[in-house]
Amino acid sequence: MVELTWRMADTKKTNLKFSWKEVGGPKVKVPSGKGFGTTLIENVFAGHVEYQPNGLHYEADVPVS
Repeated sequence: MVELTWRMADTKKTNLKFSWKEVGGPKVKVPSGKGFGTTLIENVFAGHVEYQPNGLHYEADVPVS
């Protein structure tokens, strides 16, 4: 299952905080290297990726305008 959440990240409402959290799936291991998907998420979407045992977690602050 994937939990998606988003909210305004600041009081000026200029950034949206987006979160993707995988839960309930198979146990996750940290990969030995960065693949295309991780590189894309970190560079194009400017997000932060964490490999938790219960699933991948991704967060990003996205400009609204």
